[in-house]
Amino acid sequence: MSSRRSATTFFLPRIHIINAGWAFATAFRLDGLAWGVILALVLRNQTWWLWITSHSRLLSGACGFLFLIVAVDSYFPAVLDNRALDRFTVLAAFFALLVLLSVSCPPRHLGLALALSPLQYLGKVSYGAYIFHQGVHGLVAALLPSFGRRLNPLWVASSVLLSAGITLLLAQLSWRFMENRLIRRAHASHTY
Repeated sequence: MSSRRSATTFFLPRIHIINAGWAFATAFRLDGLAWGVILALVLRNQTWWLWITSHSRLLSGACGFLFLIVAVDSYFPAVLDNRALDRFTVLAAFFALLVLLSVSCPPRHLGLALALSPLQYLGKVSYGAYIFHQGVHGLVAALLPSFGRRLNPLWVASSVLLSAGITLLLAQLSWRFMENRLIRRAHASHTY
């Protein structure tokens, strides 16, 4: 009996470490993509558009409620357990409603804030930034010399700024030479 317990405690931490990134895998993050698809379909439907514009207070309340859930949930340490998927789903729903409100109510402060050119630029290169950021940060963290202790403020600031700069450069190159061309080709051959 004691050998079985020791074997269980020996293997469980290793399984947890091996699967630590499961919640970030694409298959488990399809709910965020699904929200984007739902928004695209809803915003192209006249009936839904009229309902959205006439119920902006209800949508604002739902967005505020989801924000409270996200704020309270982010106070507690993130643990990759069964609740991890719930956290990501609520976060995706919150941002989907935020996008819906910014599109359906453009004169409001949210729509004006999201129309700022730096935010539009980040939106344009966001896919490339999403693809490159973790790898770039890992390489920068491995190659940047530690100035004494690894987590001192100078090292953290240097690694974040360098990682962000390289990530944005790669995202801009990806947009200019690949993504932009693919989008133009899709718009030329398909009607949306």
